[in-house]
Amino acid sequence: MYSAWIKAIDLELWAPQLEARGLFPGMVRQLIKATTVNQELLRFPASEGIQRPGWDGELKVETGNAWVPTGHSVWELSTSESPETRANENYDKRTKATPAAEASSQVFVFATPRKWINKKAWESVKNSEGKWRGVKVLDSDDFEHWFEDAPAVDTWASRLCQPCR
Repeated sequence: MYSAWIKAIDLELWAPQLEARGLFPGMVRQLIKATTVNQELLRFPASEGIQRPGWDGELKVETGNAWVPTGHSVWELSTSESPETRANENYDKRTKATPAAEASSQVFVFATPRKWINKKAWESVKNSEGKWRGVKVLDSDDFEHWFEDAPAVDTWASRLCQPCR
């Protein structure tokens, strides 16, 4: 069994660093590429690309996994100190801007390298609204598990978070 180099605490210590804003989307993109096949659409701008308008990520995969929803998903990523506040802002903004027919065929994913204790309760409330095909939250603990299934990405990311150790 592979034990990831990157632990949740490493991500939490890395998240406040300015570079994390630009590198986090690339980390998510690499994890997706390493753990899914046949991505029909994979768009996760990183570095300077994070300044572009629109979704932080968009993905279509035939078969997902524990972290990646099957089908079409739209992603918002944040390194913000308050994941719940940022998730609410993103969720409200995107729900208002996305036609209901479109949202009903997509999973809204909010991802953060921070720990979010009440993420399941938030996810449950948003899912009960029925505005999206599904709502999913990934936090630092989820990423630690995800790295275990992507050793090459874990090794790459361990260099990014090394100053935090």
